[in-house]
Amino acid sequence: MTEQELANVIWDIKEVIRNYYDDSEVEDVILPFTLLRRLDCVLEDKYDVILEALDGTPAEMRKYKLESLMRQNGLTFFNLSGLSLRKLLNSPDQIGDAFKTYIEGFTPNVKDILANFVHEDGDSGIVDLSKIYARLERGNKLFAVVMQFVEKADLHPSKVSNAMVRNFRTSAADKA
Repeated sequence: MTEQELANVIWDIKEVIRNYYDDSEVEDVILPFTLLRRLDCVLEDKYDVILEALDGTPAEMRKYKLESLMRQNGLTFFNLSGLSLRKLLNSPDQIGDAFKTYIEGFTPNVKDILANFVHEDGDSGIVDLSKIYARLERGNKLFAVVMQFVEKADLHPSKVSNAMVRNFRTSAADKA
């Protein structure tokens, strides 16, 4: 897949939110969801194995075991929620609550990255990540956006290189 093909696939998803977001706001949806989809694709082959290995681990040891499992699997992040964007599609009636659980399940380093997509003024240090999805949920668009990313954006590392993902923001800005 070329960078332009990737940009076309992702930006075609913007049709789902047409007339709900201004053109200047589309990036606020597309970029965090692209990141989330990429993270899911990276975890895809290792997710269940790591969750199974953590099962039964005492709470006080869970963090350390997770760090060890992540290192063993070449990961720098994880999601402890048991959810993925694909799994969210199993609960269309609870998509908002499930999405919240999904986002909160990520390791702190991912939450820090996601915080960059939330435009807030203030010095509280607490970032409300629900701003990534709350408007979509209120407009009954969250399920449709998740479904489009799952069905159309195969961002697995075997199909899309890290360089292409990094360059996507530039391509996205050119298309907007």
